[in-house]
Amino acid sequence: MLADQLAGAIGLSEVTTARLHGNEVFHAEAKVSGVSAQLDWALSEEGSSYIRVMLIGEAAEQTTEMMTMQQNIQDEMNQAGIANTWNAAIQGYALKTRGVEETMNQVEESISAELPIRSVEDYADDTTLSRSYEAPSLDAFVMSGSTPIHMQMAVHEDSVKKSNRITIGFPVITIEY
Repeated sequence: MLADQLAGAIGLSEVTTARLHGNEVFHAEAKVSGVSAQLDWALSEEGSSYIRVMLIGEAAEQTTEMMTMQQNIQDEMNQAGIANTWNAAIQGYALKTRGVEETMNQVEESISAELPIRSVEDYADDTTLSRSYEAPSLDAFVMSGSTPIHMQMAVHEDSVKKSNRITIGFPVITIEY
């Protein structure tokens, strides 16, 4: 079975099977070279499928390992004839306690020094500020109306940690921020 092959190629544990929302779901996980890796492959009753491989690293030093793993997984999927697209999210905390807007402006300034970005959409509430950007030098994007979004960033005031959590998604954020 392809789920077993993919899990084995990634170095994951034995695949388990469960039913979720009417779909058969294959799941495997393990820590590989210090990176938490999870595979979820859902097969619908109509025959379509959705595969999610999530790599979670706790430190910047794991970035190279995660990128190598992502490339290996992509190669395995391509060899199996499985079309795939990827997204990435980076999350961390601001070193200094500032307002959400001030933190956002500081991160935007740092990013724009390395990557040309243009803000195209935003959202704000009492504790969160989120912005979406056009960054044509990045390959991946999603369309929002007629505007491509290559990157999304959010700053959220974490009342428990008393700090601002910064989340950056490529092309968009697909995790809780």
